[in-house]
Amino acid sequence: METQETNETQENTQQDFFTLSSYEPVEITITRPSSDHVWEVAAQQANALIDAEGGSHESTSEWFSENFGVVSAEALFQKCVAYQKKLVELQINDLIEAQAAGQLAARLVEDIPEEMVAPIVQAMKAAGDSDNAALFDKESEDVINMTDDELYTMRAREAVARGCALEAYALHKGIKVSLEDFDAFRETPSFQQARAMGFGKEAIIQMIVHKKALADLLSASKVNLI
Repeated sequence: METQETNETQENTQQDFFTLSSYEPVEITITRPSSDHVWEVAAQQANALIDAEGGSHESTSEWFSENFGVVSAEALFQKCVAYQKKLVELQINDLIEAQAAGQLAARLVEDIPEEMVAPIVQAMKAAGDSDNAALFDKESEDVINMTDDELYTMRAREAVARGCALEAYALHKGIKVSLEDFDAFRETPSFQQARAMGFGKEAIIQMIVHKKALADLLSASKVNLI
């Protein structure tokens, strides 16, 4: 239900230039990491933690308690398993949102102007992330012949397209940002990160619009976890 006009912030920042060929729900398929993979990563994490503190699996319960708050290597391993399981769920949620936004972006009717891409390229470069394996997550054969500048431009264009698609979806659905939405967002780590990056109120409202658009889209979409 929409809030009263008096509870709304300034008009949302969506542009009516961008439209989608369809505003229907999407279908997303995500491959969940196997339990064996989670356990393997947890074991590697536990071993690395023990090695970093100069201990071993045979160290005393007092040593484990002092360094990790548990009584044994097995207890530390179970703690790492729990952490990895939680991390997997967060990663799956990120993948679901990325796929949903990506599918919307593929429905954009208008082309993305280059002048919208260039500032994002510069922001990515200014972030100092030169690790292409982390920044560019496509299979190596897709990007192996591309220069760093081409890779940055590709990822920047994809990011802009996702944002424009979410704004087009929000505009079509009449999604707005209320003062309650803004105040709730201020309590999240995302708000603190945005402020640290120098985002102003307009940019933060745009972030909330994107989140609300994704939530609306996913509420009607099908997600397959295999």
